[in-house]
Amino acid sequence: SSSYSIKKLEPAGFAFLNKELFQKLQSNGIDNLKEANSISDVVKDSLYWYGLGLDAFYPSAKLLNFATVLESTLKKKDEKTEVQNKISERGAIFLYSEFNTRKKAKKELQDIYGSRSSVVHTGKLIDDEYLALNCGGYARAVLIKLIKNSKEFEGNFNKFIDYLDDVKLGCETKTLQK
Repeated sequence: SSSYSIKKLEPAGFAFLNKELFQKLQSNGIDNLKEANSISDVVKDSLYWYGLGLDAFYPSAKLLNFATVLESTLKKKDEKTEVQNKISERGAIFLYSEFNTRKKAKKELQDIYGSRSSVVHTGKLIDDEYLALNCGGYARAVLIKLIKNSKEFEGNFNKFIDYLDDVKLGCETKTLQK
């Protein structure tokens, strides 16, 4: 049975769009994103890439589309350096609160992003369905949690990213919905 949660870091079965996911998006506030703001813009673009990932047949294509969701939701548009590290840290911080779980998630996200970079920069295809679906699971979880917490950041994407960076430095100023 699929679930949006990846608390146990289980990858397979999470990268699917179905009635359950649609209802989960609705219950988590996707209708609130009708109001134009920077978070709703990011979510709308990311849902497009997520859909492409769902439709893709080859693991490399799935991976690239799902990684685009992670990149779109976890980095500012003008950030060009240390992208892999920023996305991995921010994803782990955003999705988990316990240190060891964050550490494991950061490692998985680094592996995902490393494979993504290999595909993009060398054209090397991957045949790792597990990795692609794991990336899809992370993309799905980040999207759902961002939708759920959009109001917390007043729809401001830069405030969201700044919050994640503040948490990384030890300043947790908000209690986010899970």
